Amino acid sequence: MKSREQHGDLSNMTFGYPLHVNSMTFQGPEGLYQALKFPGSPETQQRIAQAGSGIEAKKIAYGDKANFRPDWEQVRIHAMAFTPGRQDGPASG
Repeated sequence: MKSREQHGDLSNMTFGYPLHVNSMTFQGPEGLYQALKFPGSPETQQRIAQAGSGIEAKKIAYGDKANFRPDWEQVRIHAMAFTPGRQDGPASG
């Protein structure tokens, strides 16, 4: 589902619906999901939180892919469940 389509507000890429988690504010679910990849790097999380879109948040995260949490593949499904709007399923993310 594309965020500009009907019911797009339910997409993980939707933007402009602030989520407040652990004293940080993310502008949509994709930013929160991407930030969960960096629990030991508040600087990277802050850059992701300040992203201007879900796509930008994802690009910031993948630009620092070498620093993803080492157990990301094991915890990413839990991260999806924690993040509103994440409905990718096990094959993506």
